[in-house]
Amino acid sequence: MITRPRSKRSGVLNQLTAEGVGLWLDDYHRGRLADGGLERLVAGGLLGGVVSRPAAVARAMSDSTVYGDQLNRLSGTVASAEDRVYAILAEDARAACTALEPVFRATKGMHGWVSLGIAPRPAADAEAMADHSGRLAQIDHSGRLTEIDHSGRLAEIDHSERLAQIDHSGRLAQIDHSGRLAQIDHSERLAEMVDHSRRLAEMVDRPNVLIRIPVAGRGLAAVGDVLAHGVAVHVTSVYSVQRYAQAVEAYFHGLERAAAGGHAASAVASLVSLDIGRLDARVDALLDGSADPGAATLRGQAGVATARLVYRRYEESLGCPHWRSLVAEGARPQRLLWTSENTPESARAALDRVERLIAWMTLHALPQPALEALNRREGFHGDTLSGEHGAACRVVEALGEVGVVLDSVARDLEAAATASECAAWDRLLTAVQAG
Repeated sequence: MITRPRSKRSGVLNQLTAEGVGLWLDDYHRGRLADGGLERLVAGGLLGGVVSRPAAVARAMSDSTVYGDQLNRLSGTVASAEDRVYAILAEDARAACTALEPVFRATKGMHGWVSLGIAPRPAADAEAMADHSGRLAQIDHSGRLTEIDHSGRLAEIDHSERLAQIDHSGRLAQIDHSGRLAQIDHSERLAEMVDHSRRLAEMVDRPNVLIRIPVAGRGLAAVGDVLAHGVAVHVTSVYSVQRYAQAVEAYFHGLERAAAGGHAASAVASLVSLDIGRLDARVDALLDGSADPGAATLRGQAGVATARLVYRRYEESLGCPHWRSLVAEGARPQRLLWTSENTPESARAALDRVERLIAWMTLHALPQPALEALNRREGFHGDTLSGEHGAACRVVEALGEVGVVLDSVARDLEAAATASECAAWDRLLTAVQAG
């Protein structure tokens, strides 16, 4: 997608470039380096970035020997399995950053980025704490703690009897299986996420690395804190306009804190990814189970409608006074990346997704077969997101009329994404330990 000297660019690729659309590789692992696939994509002007995912690394570790030498070296150390995973991911990221460095320099940092994620468990733990504190414990206006038992009955418990406390530091009371109350501090999980992010960025030690952080739990707070330290952030697990707006605010405030701390605003980048494939799959499943005769006509529309509403919010954010003040300091827009994570997607389906989601300054993360099939595509039909706010609102309204509330779906998907990330990370841990 990026103009490179002497690269052969198809008409389709030129068309996407003219629309301001960038392409990323979504299934990056070390095998893409060993077989020359990454270099070919970069040399062909196709690639503006890559996403490294634990699931892809674990598969490559099981299906090939590309990680064998490093696994052997690491097995002789006293490093924990998680530290070994970070060492592997950091080495992958450094190699990709080097391959994309010409793109990064040629575009002055607009393209050429590499995204990799931290261990998802701290975010999952924080999300679980928030869920417990919301469902199991409430404090009424008189100061009494109300406990909800498994039968749904309410029991009032005096603070002096159970020593339950929710203080201003953000600590939350959690009820364990025995009925006892334990103090759990959200700030510990937040500090852990920030520490992991900074440590991983330091291990990679390249200017074009993004650290991936989910919005779940204390994720948004972590995004702001990590940005404040001058580390670029990729925000994930966003499925709604509301969450996207919160990610924008986290970026704005993180940039302000970074500048106040002496970091150049132009060097502190961010992007937000929306998993359109997973959103469509979940909504379509709900529609298939609906008895409403109009439900079937709405299949396949939720993702595009959400993307259109998010893009409208993106345009609004770039016109607000807060953003204009940040631009004066050299800040870059927070990019939008459309993905289809953990959803089986053929090359044709991936390119169909590109065709449905075209707008200025947006990005698409695609599997390698889709990127390589791009030259065989006949063409696209121009911007499909701008100016479609009204149509998107009508789709959302129609979905609500048949019982599908997108905000509720988004919350469920956020939790499911966290669970999926934890499962993928655990598989990678297991593969590293076995190696």
